Amino acid sequence: MDFLKNNKKGLIFIVVIILLITIPVSCNKKKKENFIDKVYDAYYDNAYNAKEKYDNKKVTFIGKVSSVESDLSYISVEPIDGENSLRFAFCYLSDNKLQEKAKKLKKGDVVEIEGTLSMYDNLMFSISIDVTKIK
Repeated sequence: MDFLKNNKKGLIFIVVIILLITIPVSCNKKKKENFIDKVYDAYYDNAYNAKEKYDNKKVTFIGKVSSVESDLSYISVEPIDGENSLRFAFCYLSDNKLQEKAKKLKKGDVVEIEGTLSMYDNLMFSISIDVTKIK
């Protein structure tokens, strides 16, 4: 009986550890999925502070492809939920390897983008990413 009690405690301990490990991973994924909205919200709350926080910074986020340009110079990516179609990032593809990946993408594909973010607010606010990796 002691053997079963010890094994149950050990099993419970292992299950708890596994659950604790997965919580930060799932929270981090959600943050990456909401990144575009987060940048837009920050900009509309206070453009100066948003630029200080995000402009010219390395970022990684998850989004949904909304278009692939015919010359493969960029793809546009929107938030996963796609509730606000005016919120997207222009993801510029600077090398052949990235352009080869873009050839295989289509509207609605979910991608993870890594690169350097730039913010523009001439006539309308927009985000562009100099992409270093597409997953």
